[in-house]
Amino acid sequence: MSVWQDVASLKQFMFKTHHIDFLKRKKEWFVPLDSASYVM
Repeated sequence: MSVWQDVASLKQFMFKTHHIDFLKRKKEWFVPLDSASYVM
């Protein structure tokens, strides 16, 4: 289940809204992984 209609709308949300502020701070909250951590 996803709320995104396509990859473009997901990228729009992740990188063009206030969500980017949380992405920039992810090292404060998550343990670094050796592999990709995003799925769609």
